[in-house]
Amino acid sequence: MVSGQFTRCEADNALPARCHQAAPNLFSQLHASGRTWRDWQESMPAPCFRRDAGRPALHNEYSAHHNPALYFTGLRAACRADSVPMGGTGAKATGTFDAALASGAVGDFNLIVPNDCENGHDRCGGDRVRHFDAFLTREVPRIEASPAFGRAGVIVITWDEGADPPKDPGHVGALVLGPLVRAGVVDRARHDHYGLERTLAAGFGVRPLAHARHARAITAVWR
Repeated sequence: MVSGQFTRCEADNALPARCHQAAPNLFSQLHASGRTWRDWQESMPAPCFRRDAGRPALHNEYSAHHNPALYFTGLRAACRADSVPMGGTGAKATGTFDAALASGAVGDFNLIVPNDCENGHDRCGGDRVRHFDAFLTREVPRIEASPAFGRAGVIVITWDEGADPPKDPGHVGALVLGPLVRAGVVDRARHDHYGLERTLAAGFGVRPLAHARHARAITAVWR
């Protein structure tokens, strides 16, 4: 989603403490173009934290391999400043992110990754979908109310994978929200994560990366 390619570390399912790559990425492109980015990670113990932490019983399970900013060698200097916790390490701790939204002190591009209880991955004592719905119910209105969102803000909600077999792991849902989006429109064309990278690149005026150069951008939903 941010590099336009299935990288070596992803293929090996390797933790970022042991695997890095010098791949071009959207974070570096935005920095080079004078824009800002933030990689917000729920339940991450410290900025740029490279190991798993927390546990499902405490509803604070942080998975380092869900944090893309940790994997790129060119981001090592910026990682501690821009890959940051959403709040503390308790359950549903998003106070730092919520305060930044309220003041408008967020990046031009913000990647928001809930912990494994709130991203729909683990049950954590309840229904996985309801956990994720509850996260969106809390955070989406706060994003939309932020002075940084404005009349050109866009929210993209998507997943890294679909359902487990026998359902289709490659069938991944995506929703796009914001003033620039035509309400109720369904884009029935086939899209993938490369196409999302191309769409983001077009929105920020940078070149699409790797396989994203030949992917189908999301176009049918805009006003």
